Amino acid sequence: ASADAVDHHNLDLPIGAARSVNNRTHAYHLGGEGYSESTSQHGTHTGDADYIQKTTFATDVSSTQTPTLDTATSDGGSVSGPTAGYKNGLRGQTSGKLQKYVYATDVASTCVATLTYNQGDRTQSHASDTHGYAAGGNGGDVINSFLFSNEATQTDVGNLHTPLDYAQACSSTTHGYIMGGTGTGNAQRIQRYSFASQTENSSQTSLSGSSWGQGGLSNGQE
Repeated sequence: ASADAVDHHNLDLPIGAARSVNNRTHAYHLGGEGYSESTSQHGTHTGDADYIQKTTFATDVSSTQTPTLDTATSDGGSVSGPTAGYKNGLRGQTSGKLQKYVYATDVASTCVATLTYNQGDRTQSHASDTHGYAAGGNGGDVINSFLFSNEATQTDVGNLHTPLDYAQACSSTTHGYIMGGTGTGNAQRIQRYSFASQTENSSQTSLSGSSWGQGGLSNGQE
């Protein structure tokens, strides 16, 4: 049966427009827009943040700050790999910097590669067992992949059905899905592409309502 959500804990620091990755035991919140403590609803905006906040699933205790990102950033995409989390798409950056945070070491992230296409802070990201993907962004339609075992190994695997920004993304074990977003006709469109064939994207169906700039969930099944 369904039930109301429960307020479990607070992050160490107030944050907006962060991106998250996870393994089986922890969630990691990467960067975001920093806010100072305030009696107002959101506080005072202090600019893009470089901190990483960590939440333990088993205890649901308040997250703790772990070392920082290589570059402060908000928005963009994030990919959960088998041993590390990745942050791609940096606001105001002219190169497609890819930052990597290794779960086991809890040390500061490093810039491990530059994506072939700079997709900015509006890209959508997906993950298969072996690859991370960045799709769309900056009004583009490129689907760019990188290999978890060697991030410098990258491929332009195809194009979206329609160029877009600020969509929602989720992954099954076999496909990446992009839902909603800005751009002509995209607000209710659902697009998908195959990890195995890495071919052009197809438009699948429509959302029940217009949507952009939100988040997506994955259940790991096709």
